Amino acid sequence: MTDPIKIEYCSDRLAGADISDALACRYVAKKDLPAATLAATTTWIRVSIAPKFSLHGEVIVQIAPHFVGEIGLFEKENNGWRLTSAGSTFAFSRGFAGVGGYTFIASTDATSDTTIFVRIQQPGLGLIAIEVFDLNPSQISNFSPSIGIGIHTGILLLLCAISIANYFIYPGALTFRFACLTLSTLLGMLGGSGILAKYVFVESPQLDTFFFNTMVCIRLAAWVWVSEAFLLPFGRPNWYRWCCNIGYIIVVIAIGLVLINKVVLLQLILLIGFSLTVITQIIAVQFESGIKGYFRRVLFGGFFTVGLLTFLAVGLASYPFESTIYAIQITRIIDFVVPAVLLVVVVVRNRLTAKQFSDVKAANVEISLRLDFERKLLTERRVLLDMLAHELKNPLAAISMAIGSLKGSLMGDQGWRRLHNMHQSVLSMDAIIERCQLMNRIDNHELSPASEPVNPSDCVDQVIAQQSSSNRIKFELDRDIWIQSDQELLRIVFKNLIENALKYSPPNSPVTVELFLDATNERTVACFVLRNKVKMFHIPNLERIFERFYRDPSDTTTSGSGLGLFIVRELCHLLRVDVTCQLSGDLMEFKITMPLGLERGAI
Repeated sequence: MTDPIKIEYCSDRLAGADISDALACRYVAKKDLPAATLAATTTWIRVSIAPKFSLHGEVIVQIAPHFVGEIGLFEKENNGWRLTSAGSTFAFSRGFAGVGGYTFIASTDATSDTTIFVRIQQPGLGLIAIEVFDLNPSQISNFSPSIGIGIHTGILLLLCAISIANYFIYPGALTFRFACLTLSTLLGMLGGSGILAKYVFVESPQLDTFFFNTMVCIRLAAWVWVSEAFLLPFGRPNWYRWCCNIGYIIVVIAIGLVLINKVVLLQLILLIGFSLTVITQIIAVQFESGIKGYFRRVLFGGFFTVGLLTFLAVGLASYPFESTIYAIQITRIIDFVVPAVLLVVVVVRNRLTAKQFSDVKAANVEISLRLDFERKLLTERRVLLDMLAHELKNPLAAISMAIGSLKGSLMGDQGWRRLHNMHQSVLSMDAIIERCQLMNRIDNHELSPASEPVNPSDCVDQVIAQQSSSNRIKFELDRDIWIQSDQELLRIVFKNLIENALKYSPPNSPVTVELFLDATNERTVACFVLRNKVKMFHIPNLERIFERFYRDPSDTTTSGSGLGLFIVRELCHLLRVDVTCQLSGDLMEFKITMPLGLERGAI
């Protein structure tokens, strides 16, 4: 049985726009047409209608989609042709336009074939769907694009609502950008389907075209923006930033092409922009080391699916399918499948983020409990040290007084030597107790240094005078130096350094102390320099020498607490002066650099 409706296409896509060009053209089936190009084209369609196809003498010709360019329908009339025009370049109120396409009514001959020519002038790549029906509402409803557009709109509205709700549940850069992407997709669909042309831009088709093309450009920018947000937590290499910036530049150029109505170039540059974005994201996900295995697979799968669907939509628009209706429906499905795929990726990412946050929160609770425990131990240690210091100082004071009273009653060098050793032991124990108390005060931030005029040479003199081996100390002091500091804390610093040098240097070796002004840098500073030799085979570790309780493990013959240099470093930090240490051969050098607080010679 012969098909009562025969729809054929002019094989020459460069045919003219006059009906004479249509009559001279060779017509073929849709599947025999060459692939579409981005160039502006004039497509002629010949519709042959068998007699008695229509019971009412009229048929309905429906053409979709909304942005299909300028449509001209030619019907035979007496000795000429009657032209009926419609399309997205005309006002929506002309009567032929509808949501998703255009509807024409044509008369048919009951005795012979009726031939209708349809001319479609397109500025670039695009699908064309044409169907012919008898004037029967039940048949029309089978093709009506309004149903598909209604479903399409509903799904996009749902996705937009979900993305906005997701942003309020998980506020952040990614969820906000994804909400913007779904909103731009929805607005673009409303413009491209003809809904805005029907209800907003009724008499302004040029504004509807501008809005639709602009939203397509913004959709590309939003897609780049969203893709960039996926990699924000993992850091972005420079090449990736450059690719994203190129994507934004492409969007700006595309909007410029929209303003000057260069649709062919617009479609070309948007195709380049989408392709570049998809490829960039896939490469970035594959080679970003910070993305874990599971999330990497989800991101890669999401971006790959989006890229595949994007190229599928372009392929559907360019390949001459026999039934274009299904191609249009597939492109509509792609339109909401893409944000749906990205929504799945966003949800997975949010779940992983929530899990990481929960793990971090649990770790923070554990750390907080440990800190509380350590704080309690620190408090107990402070109380214990204070108690021990108090309890030990009283008997030490009594022993010291007893030694002093015994000195007058004992005779001979041996008795004096024993008393002297006992007295030195008491002094050593008292010094250890004082250092423990000072360390305790440092740990608990109980020291508040004063700011007063200090002559460092006085502090050095006091320390040297207290040393039993002061004859080993060779000093050269500039006594005309004054600084702003805390005299007592500075004296403790000098005391610990000098005692450390005397204790850990070879017996009878000299210890040199210098105090001078240094103007080699941009400002003049006071420098305290101490040098001493180190014992053979007992070279300390300079990286650890200022650590608490550090002592050279190879030196087992020298007693000490390992607190002296730790206290030096902490007090220097408190006094805001620099302390350094260096070793040259067997010569150890400590240097303290102190800023001047007063003019030279001031009192």
